[in-house]
Amino acid sequence: TPSAAIRAFQYLVRHRAGLDALMQTPASISAEFDADPAAARRIVADALAQGRRALSPDEATALARAYRIPLACEAPDSHTVLYAAAALDGTFGPVIRLGLGGPTGRLFPRTRVGLPPLNQSLACDLIDQLMAEAMPAEPDTASPLFPAEALALVLVQLSLLVCDFAEIRAIRLDPLWLGADCVGVGGVTVEIAPASAPPAARLAITPYPKHLEEVVRLDSGIEALLRPIRPEDEPALRAFAERLTAEDVRMRFFQPLRSLSHDFAARLTQIDYDRQMAFVLTEPGLPGEADILGVVRLARDDIGGSGGGAGEYALTVRSDLSGRGIGRFLMARIIAYGHSIGLDQIFGLVLNENHAMLTMCRALGFRLEPVAEDPTLVRATLALGAAGI
Repeated sequence: TPSAAIRAFQYLVRHRAGLDALMQTPASISAEFDADPAAARRIVADALAQGRRALSPDEATALARAYRIPLACEAPDSHTVLYAAAALDGTFGPVIRLGLGGPTGRLFPRTRVGLPPLNQSLACDLIDQLMAEAMPAEPDTASPLFPAEALALVLVQLSLLVCDFAEIRAIRLDPLWLGADCVGVGGVTVEIAPASAPPAARLAITPYPKHLEEVVRLDSGIEALLRPIRPEDEPALRAFAERLTAEDVRMRFFQPLRSLSHDFAARLTQIDYDRQMAFVLTEPGLPGEADILGVVRLARDDIGGSGGGAGEYALTVRSDLSGRGIGRFLMARIIAYGHSIGLDQIFGLVLNENHAMLTMCRALGFRLEPVAEDPTLVRATLALGAAGI
């Protein structure tokens, strides 16, 4: 019927819009916002030690300040009133809501929902969805009325707070005042309870594993930051690929590539940190802005995540830095990571003419076998238990 055809077409439109949103590169902002998690933890721990299930107004305000959420004593002269909140859902765990507040919100309740962890792009999309529904007649006039990026930053800060503390059962920023050039929170309420599992265990989406970050000094004297890759690294990854020789590109991708497209680079940088892991070795600086020196990734084949199984690795080092120990360092790190998550083995497919990679694999204890289906490839396999790593 015509109505069914229209609904089917709208499904395709929404699907395409969703894919486009997922491929956006977030702004390069500090993930920590100079937050003070230690101060926040003391506030929560003291309240729980006293047997309380809610923070006092002063404690809730101090908790918000610890994560640099902007507080305001009074509303701007001309302002819009919203609220932002996070609470536990039985299926998805913590859920973040953004809605209309004040009298307008009571008359016309409008809300939009997102799953943490949020980045700047996801937060901006949440804001756009709410404003498009709240002001359907003039959707393009909503954004200039308030600093949308500053509001998005508040949502990201709220998301980070929820991701860091399994003890937070609910938190509400209400009212959330939006002036022409400022954002301020007029009130904060926080419900707490003892945590029964790590914070990440209750999230529907695996958060960025910050604990895997490490400042390192290589034997060659290079000082760098080793960390999991982030969506914000997309432009830096494309710049990294531009500094690879045509031969190194062919060795990595088994075919010539003139450049990495945005969509391809986005797929390489937007990973779930569960079935896939990728480490980048970078110079100091913000994700997306710091130069990438090398990348190593691991894709596990035990989809259920119950441990065991194998993982396929891939390694690339910037061409002008070859021979300086970066490749071997990154391989050692991804081997150690595979062992830490309980994999039985890791493997990689290597072109039989890639002598440098094959030599390094032999030195690290990999078993090299020809691939029957493709005589140009060698399968390099390392049994992690046997390696004793």
